[in-house]
Amino acid sequence: MASSVGVVLAIALLAAITTSTLATEFVVGDDMGWTVGPDYQAWARGKVFRVGDLLVFRYPKGAHNVHQVDELAAYVQCAPPSTSVPLTSGNDVIALNKTGDNYFICGIGSHCATGNQKLMITVLPQGSTTLPNNTAQFSAAGFTRFDYFAWTIAAF
Repeated sequence: MASSVGVVLAIALLAAITTSTLATEFVVGDDMGWTVGPDYQAWARGKVFRVGDLLVFRYPKGAHNVHQVDELAAYVQCAPPSTSVPLTSGNDVIALNKTGDNYFICGIGSHCATGNQKLMITVLPQGSTTLPNNTAQFSAAGFTRFDYFAWTIAAF
């Protein structure tokens, strides 16, 4: 009896470890895909992104592209750095490999600036189950980091 309990516990532990280390694939915008118009912050709200997860950007090839930008300013200004190489396949897969804020924009015309074709997410360490105490909580409430800073400055 004791050996069967040990086997059950070992299987349960293995299942828990395996489940926590599997990557999740997120199709940005779900059925809408990566296009002009949707509120991608609303799409991201309630989702938990971890290192190792995959973001899939689907769009008609040639209609859009994806730039991963490192700076909040580039995201807010919709300005990819001159050294940024856009992804253009129409089915771009990005592995999330760093914790913290990650920014994505479309570099075609004014798609980002006037079409809201941009996404900011906070990536947690693999295995983490809670959001960090930072701007992701404001994003989950419908605020962007920019809104938070503007509101903070206005309060003073």
